[in-house]
Amino acid sequence: MTKDRVIALYCKPYKEIPSIDSNKTLHERLYYKEILFLGRWHEVNSILHLENSVFKSLEQGEEQLLDKTHQVIVT
Repeated sequence: MTKDRVIALYCKPYKEIPSIDSNKTLHERLYYKEILFLGRWHEVNSILHLENSVFKSLEQGEEQLLDKTHQVIVT
């Protein structure tokens, strides 16, 4: 999948980090945040890795518990 297609599907990332290696390969990391409710609210960061503007892999970044005082239990 191309970088343009990734952005068309998931919108613009909140952060991008590009770099070029000794072989002149463009490496890019696109950072996305998701807020998920899993009994409590969590913020999850996903990092998409691209080479020469083509998607290569997905990495789950840090996860943060947003609501530390309340927990909802669904039965």
